[in-house]
Amino acid sequence: MARIIFILFRVRSLAGSGAYVCGARRDAGAWRGLYGVIAFNAQQRAQEFAVRVALGASPRHILQALGGPCLRTMLSGLALGTPIALAAGRLVAPLLFETSATDPVIIVSSGALIVVVSIAATLVPTTRVLSRRPADVLRGN
Repeated sequence: MARIIFILFRVRSLAGSGAYVCGARRDAGAWRGLYGVIAFNAQQRAQEFAVRVALGASPRHILQALGGPCLRTMLSGLALGTPIALAAGRLVAPLLFETSATDPVIIVSSGALIVVVSIAATLVPTTRVLSRRPADVLRGN
């Protein structure tokens, strides 16, 4: 009997590990997509930013112009997604093993990870745009 219980717990543990790996791959794909959209937006607006820099705009203003809408979207997504995740957690609570669907550590760390990824996805393309000389950008180089 003890052997059967051990096997059942081992299968459940392997299924949990598989779900973790699949979730991590899904999240990495979403982060790549977020970065790609923001980088594409920065590239499309590179000439606009070059003109702004040539006319005396500070890097802070360029960061606000590119990152402001992205970060506002991220914050509104967190504000809408957190209550939805908490409500959906009640639906899946019977399927969870040795954890709570409303574990505050998980919810806060997930939100913090989204914030960090969004800030990184905004800063990298912005610094890439700002590192180029305005004359080169306007020439198309």
